[in-house]
Amino acid sequence: MNGLKTPHPAPTCGAGTDTTRSFAEFTRRYRAELALPPATDVVSKLRETSKVRSLVFLSATRDVERSRATVLRGVIVSANGS
Repeated sequence: MNGLKTPHPAPTCGAGTDTTRSFAEFTRRYRAELALPPATDVVSKLRETSKVRSLVFLSATRDVERSRATVLRGVIVSANGS
């Protein structure tokens, strides 16, 4: 899966930088985006790959728990039932 680009949240998702509420809103909007094409294709590929090998999510943020990588991981894990 070399070169697979992760779906990036649209600017309208918001950054979720300061408050729990803004991150909750960002998470809701980003999850909604991940449920639509073309992101669904990438998410499906990541789900299939995660069944046979470990995925590594990288992020430049200092607050990893409130990052898009964490939201994306949650979408993939919840679908796999892991």
